[in-house]
Amino acid sequence: MNTLFFYAGHHPIHVGGATRTIAQNLFASYPADQPSYLVSVNQLSLHPPSLRREFDIQTALKQKMLPWRAAKKMLQLFRIKSQAPSRWFERRMVAQGDALAASIAQSLETNSAAPTLLMGFGSMSYALGRYAKSMNTPFAIHCQWCHPHQQVRWLEQAYSQIGERQQVVSAWQCERRLAEIEMADQIWCPSNLVKDSLLQQGVDASKLFVVHPGIDLERFQQNGRAPSSRFKLVFVGGVCVQKGVIILLDALRRIRYTDVEVVLNGAVEPAVLDWLTTVQPELRQKRIEVVIDPGDPVRHLSDASAFVLPSMHDAFGIVVLEAMAAGLPVITSNQTGAKDLVEEGANGFVVPAGDADALADKIETLYEDGELRRRMGQRSSETARRFSVGRQSALLLSQLGIQPKTQ
Repeated sequence: MNTLFFYAGHHPIHVGGATRTIAQNLFASYPADQPSYLVSVNQLSLHPPSLRREFDIQTALKQKMLPWRAAKKMLQLFRIKSQAPSRWFERRMVAQGDALAASIAQSLETNSAAPTLLMGFGSMSYALGRYAKSMNTPFAIHCQWCHPHQQVRWLEQAYSQIGERQQVVSAWQCERRLAEIEMADQIWCPSNLVKDSLLQQGVDASKLFVVHPGIDLERFQQNGRAPSSRFKLVFVGGVCVQKGVIILLDALRRIRYTDVEVVLNGAVEPAVLDWLTTVQPELRQKRIEVVIDPGDPVRHLSDASAFVLPSMHDAFGIVVLEAMAAGLPVITSNQTGAKDLVEEGANGFVVPAGDADALADKIETLYEDGELRRRMGQRSSETARRFSVGRQSALLLSQLGIQPKTQ
C-alpha cells in the first residue's frame, strides 16, 4: 500500500489557481481507506478522506518569516525601489516553506502509516527532495514550468520585444529546479510541451509522464449559452508579458474590424499597463474596448464569443480547458501546453508565440463567422468532457503507482 505525502508549495490553496488544481487532481480519486498527507498554506476545501491528515503551515511560516518581513519593511521605508528586496523575501519564503514540509515528513517517519511517496510542487520542494533521498523514499515533483533553460530563453525573447531586460527566473530558482529534476524519481508533466523541453535538455525519459490537469466541469459548462451581440474576446490569467498580452494588444491594432470588446480577466503587470496606455487611443478609434476586470472568469466566459491565451510560456494553461468547457472556440500559442487539446480549425487555433499577424488573422476568422464559432464551441465542449477532475485524478494516481478509488 502506498501512502502519499504532498507539499503544495507555500501558496495559499483556498483560492483558485494552479496549486489548487494540482491538489484536487491528486486527491479527487484517492482511495478513502488509504492514508495520505497534505501540507499546505490554508486548508484545502475538498472533502478529505477520513484517513487523510492535513498540515496547515500558514502560522508557522508567518512566524519563521517575521525577521525577514521586518527587514523588507525597513528597505521599503528607505524607499529602495529595486525589485531585489521582494525577490530576496520570496526566496526566503520558498526556502522556509520547503524546510517546514521536510520537517513534517521527517516527523511522520515513525508513524505506522509513514509516507511511501513524497511529492512536491516544482521549484518549491528542494529540501523535501533531499530528505526523500536521505531516506531512500521515492520522490516525485509536479513540473509547473518547462525546463528552466527553455523558460528563460522564451521569457527573455518576450521582454526584449518591448525593449526590456527582465530576470524573470533567477539563478537561485534555476539551481533549485535543476536539483529537484535530478533528485526526482518521477516527474509529472502537465503537457507534452513540458515533457519535450525536459527531454531536449537530457532528462531521463523514464522519469517523465504526461497527465493533463482536470477541471470541475459543472462549474464551467454552459447550458443554452447566450453570446453577447457584440464580438467579445476573453483572456483569463495574469495580464503580463509572459502570457502574451503585449502580442494580443498588437494583434488588436492590426485587425480590420471594429466594435470589439476585449476582457482581460486578471491582475495587470506594470509593463502591460504602460503598453495599454500607449495603444488605447488607437484602439478606441476602432471602437475596440479593452476592459481589465479580474475576478471569477465564469461571468465573462458565459457570454463570450471566443477565448484567447497567446502565452510566450505556459506549462499548460488550465484556463484554455475551462474556456472549452464553457463552449468557446479557443486561440492559443505553440508555447502553451494546452495546445495538446486543440484540434486545428475544429475547436480552436494554435498560432506561433509572438506572431501578432497570425493571431490577428485567427481573431478575424472567428469574428467573421458566427456559425463557425458555434460549431467550434460545441467541439470544445466535447473535448473538455474528457478532462474531468475525477478522470484525470485517476490517471495521475495510476502513474504514481497508487490504485485510485473506483468511480
